[in-house]
Amino acid sequence: LKHLKMLSAISYIKFLTALALTRSFSFLKLNNGIGNTSLKMSATQAKFNTANSSKIFEEAKGLMPGGVSSPVRAFKSVGGNPIVFDSVKGAYSFDVDGNKYIDYVGSWGPAIVGHANDEILSAVKATMDKGTSFGAP
Repeated sequence: LKHLKMLSAISYIKFLTALALTRSFSFLKLNNGIGNTSLKMSATQAKFNTANSSKIFEEAKGLMPGGVSSPVRAFKSVGGNPIVFDSVKGAYSFDVDGNKYIDYVGSWGPAIVGHANDEILSAVKATMDKGTSFGAP
């Protein structure tokens, strides 16, 4: 990540976008001849299979308006189909088609230690083993 400091804000956004859309990337170290070093990112875009996500989305459109549970996530206005996620672990999300994604959102803060963190899951399980609803403080 120390190399990211050398990228401009726009390059950084392009870098994050490329990471989200690709499975592999590498940095090429370049020298401009004056002694300054810059970085250029090289990425290979991978075509993701989303057949299962598309099938589930079609089914969901018959169950709720727009096929999603929030107007904010309605895809009709932005085009394309949503990805249906199956599981998360650490910094990664996995969809129903077996594709792996880097999660830069982290549930807007609550997953700051990563998704399905073993220590947190253990503490939650221990608490739930005591019961899930007592009807009293």
